[in-house]
Order: sequence, then structure tokens, then C-alpha cells
Amino acid sequence: MDSTHQPERALTEWAEALESIVEPTDVVPEGFYTVTELADQLHLSLSSVRRKIYTMRKEGTVEVKRFRRQGPAKVYPADHYRMVK
Repeated sequence: MDSTHQPERALTEWAEALESIVEPTDVVPEGFYTVTELADQLHLSLSSVRRKIYTMRKEGTVEVKRFRRQGPAKVYPADHYRMVK
């Protein structure tokens, strides 16, 4: 067996092993939305939603929690908001 192929095979095994590991994401409870989701559903700009949520957080009428979401390339934490009743 040619020793020049061993590092390549080892890297292939590493690549396969790393790709097989799926990072867990969180189940987002009902009523929590990201800024992007709110902007899309309410037909508002992102900046408008962010500004209004900032004001609502200062007033204590919005709860924020961070959940892990699956993005196009990786799992990332994202703030989700829910109105406090």
C-alpha cells in the first residue's frame, strides 16, 4: 500500500465523521418569534420591528429568549420574542 494515500484517507474519514455529527437545535415554543419572522408576517421593515421591540423590552411588555436555530451553514443562537400578558 502506498503511504502517500494514508493522510488523504485519514482526512476523508475525519470529514465524514465531522459531517455525521448534527448539532442539536432547540424547539421554539409557540408564541416566540424572531425579528425577521415578525417583520415578514407583519409586512414591516426589520429596523422598524427592532426599534419597536427595543421600546417594548424597556417597558417590560416583551420577553426575550435565545434558541438555537439551523442556518444555511451552521447552528446559531437567535433571540426570540414573546409578548408578556
